Amino acid sequence: MSEQRDSEGYGIRDEETRPEASPIPHSPVPPSLTTFGPCTLSNLGPGFDALGVCITGPGDRVTAYVTDTPGVTVEPGGDLPTDPATNTAARAAAHLLRQSGARGGLALRIEKGIPLGSGIGGSAASAVAGAWAANEALGLGLDKRQLVEAVLEGEAATGSRHGDNVLPALFGGAVLVDAADPSRYRRLAIPDGLRLAVLLPEVRVLTHEARAVLPKTVPHADASAQAAALAFLLDALRAGDWEAAGRAVMTDRLAEPFRAPLVPVYRRRKPRLRPLRLRPRPLRLPRRLRPRRARPRRDARGLRRQRDGRDRLDRRPRRRGRPHPHAMTPPRYVSTRHGTAPVPFREALLRGLAPDGGLYVPTIVPSLAPGWRDAPTLPDLGTRLLMPWLADEVGPDRLAALVGDALDFPIPLVPLSGGGWDGVHVLELFHGPTLSFKDVGARTMARLFGWALDGEEVTILAATSGDTGSAVADGFAGIPGVRVVLLFPEGQVSPVQRRQLVAEREGVRALAVRGTFDDCQRLVKAAFADPQGARLSSANSINIGRLLPQMLYYAWALRAMETAPLVVVPSGNLGNLTAGMLAANAGLVVRRFVAAHNANAGFAHFLGGADPSPADSVRTLSNAMDVGAPSNLERLRWLYSDGDLRRRIAGETVTDEETVQTMREVFDATGYVADPHTAVGLAAARRQRAAHPEAPAVVLSTAHPAKFPEAVQRAIGREPEAPARLAALLDAPERVETIAPDLDALRRVLSG
Repeated sequence: MSEQRDSEGYGIRDEETRPEASPIPHSPVPPSLTTFGPCTLSNLGPGFDALGVCITGPGDRVTAYVTDTPGVTVEPGGDLPTDPATNTAARAAAHLLRQSGARGGLALRIEKGIPLGSGIGGSAASAVAGAWAANEALGLGLDKRQLVEAVLEGEAATGSRHGDNVLPALFGGAVLVDAADPSRYRRLAIPDGLRLAVLLPEVRVLTHEARAVLPKTVPHADASAQAAALAFLLDALRAGDWEAAGRAVMTDRLAEPFRAPLVPVYRRRKPRLRPLRLRPRPLRLPRRLRPRRARPRRDARGLRRQRDGRDRLDRRPRRRGRPHPHAMTPPRYVSTRHGTAPVPFREALLRGLAPDGGLYVPTIVPSLAPGWRDAPTLPDLGTRLLMPWLADEVGPDRLAALVGDALDFPIPLVPLSGGGWDGVHVLELFHGPTLSFKDVGARTMARLFGWALDGEEVTILAATSGDTGSAVADGFAGIPGVRVVLLFPEGQVSPVQRRQLVAEREGVRALAVRGTFDDCQRLVKAAFADPQGARLSSANSINIGRLLPQMLYYAWALRAMETAPLVVVPSGNLGNLTAGMLAANAGLVVRRFVAAHNANAGFAHFLGGADPSPADSVRTLSNAMDVGAPSNLERLRWLYSDGDLRRRIAGETVTDEETVQTMREVFDATGYVADPHTAVGLAAARRQRAAHPEAPAVVLSTAHPAKFPEAVQRAIGREPEAPARLAALLDAPERVETIAPDLDALRRVLSG
């Protein structure tokens, strides 16, 4: 049988004999396939029970055969247990077999490439290989995230469910795990250029032996020092700073002193070892031109090595102008699908989507800048918030000019009063040129593109369900080197939105697609996956350059609030919500986010405990939220565990009837005119405040009511007053083409 490894070294299978979905097929020659589980190193440095990494070396192979006998059986061989309860591969396979409800069973043949007790994750490798084999043989089609519970159940055959071995074997790379709840984990990008050398003595120490020698408690000083060392190492890894990672203190104070007697040869050799520092060789300058090295030498935490081998803080005053060692490095950006090395902001901005089809996410989230609450203007606040993200690429003066040019409109926070709406504030984000909240992100991103291109050319390709397209068209029109192609679903945007999309602008082409918004998104992703020589980038919320500026209006709204509020976000593609979550991670205090959805409520159902599943979009009054397969769910689930999302975000679903009723009730009680999207948020806020009456609420108002005159007329009996800039736009000439929901049709436009 021919074996094929995927790009991460596991999941080998025989494609010719891959079985179909459940029920298990029966044939004279049972279908079989072989999968591979790589070796891993757990307890990496100071990360006892928390940090593991997949390493290059041997691994275990598991071959699965479909049988008529119910349950899982293991072919005898070597010292391996054959009882599925104590065999990690069999236990993982049995978990998936029960989950599938399939008839019949599986027989496993296990080839141990990792010796038992070698300390490089043999049990975890078998669990991962067994889970992959069962997944493929049963035709379940589960992805890696969905296999986490199965591999943890397999590892439980050793007496524990620690994830610091099995999750690196499953995902590849490095993984940070919550030891108390291994279903909570973070995958860490390995900085390009970092190498880890591992010394493995030839000994046999089984897991239960290694755990038996550990004490029940450890000194507080050791635990604090270990936590600090782990935090430094993780910051370096997430920042993509391999030089800092190479300087990390890799000593384990919690387990190594007690386990060292189990490996006498290791105890004898370790004092003679030195940390391996791998770094590029610098250009050798003449001695007279070499910079002088400060004495004494310090590592990145400001520590000075003493003769007794202990570390103490160097308390001498720092030289003025030298950066503090705890200052956080601006983030790099990695793909949610782990197929790329960390890249700087400029590359992530210009690419839009990562080469492997994933979305870019930051390796770290910088803290809010000191004094951010004192910013006198919106552009000043935007500069202060974005500077920690872009400090090593965009200078402060250039950034201030870009943000000041983009954000030349107000964002008022309007309190409601009367009729039970006291305590609810509406953040009006629609005072930009296209009367949409997307002006904030699109205009800032357009100016960042102008900085990043520096004379190069690019085509912005974006799908829109209403407001994104007009904001992108207005923001990018006339930017040197930029051509914009917009896709919107024909007949599924309001008349005003359509006029904004098709108005003739320099360098902009609008395409009306005979389909839904999901068809538009599908075409865009397919074009990015195979650009055929075209240089494409995105401008909707899949681009990290759109999300980062959107953080600032959360800070603008909350800077003067004394009580942490509920923040209600009318949600569709989840980009706005993702920006809010990033702002909260940076230090913004939010009681809870509320994702307010219309009938397209897949994310709300997910927050209620359902599995995420894409669905066809449904047309509603709040059409910009008519998204059945939100792109940013992939980004949210990379940044946060499912449990985190469900704890920090509440989901609400509002029907069209409730939307109109809320518009009417708010107007009658307060005189405030809300558009349908804002009304969805107001209805969700009222429900949430029924359970939390003491909490104020901030509802993001994402569009001007004048963009939806028919819906407003239906709700309050009159049309809203249209701003002068909207009236002028209605008389502008049009430029629009209609295409089928077909990739070839889109390619003809891109090549023209």
